[in-house]
Amino acid sequence: MRERAARRAVFGRYRNRYTNDAEMLWGNNTTSNTNIVWFNGHLLALKEDALANEMDPDTLETIGTYDFDGQYTGITCYVRS
Repeated sequence: MRERAARRAVFGRYRNRYTNDAEMLWGNNTTSNTNIVWFNGHLLALKEDALANEMDPDTLETIGTYDFDGQYTGITCYVRS
């Protein structure tokens, strides 16, 4: 979606955030698509190198990233505000 909006590539090599454009260096550059789990009342889409994405269980619309109430702080999943 970000690349479409920019009308150019903003992400670099696969799983190498340091090859991204500077504006995307710490952005969440993934579409969680490896597994779907129900965890603690949340429907989550997962991928190995990013924060989980929470989805609405009825519509499957993306709610946003989910960091397990601040417990997940892994550098590969860090999203700078």
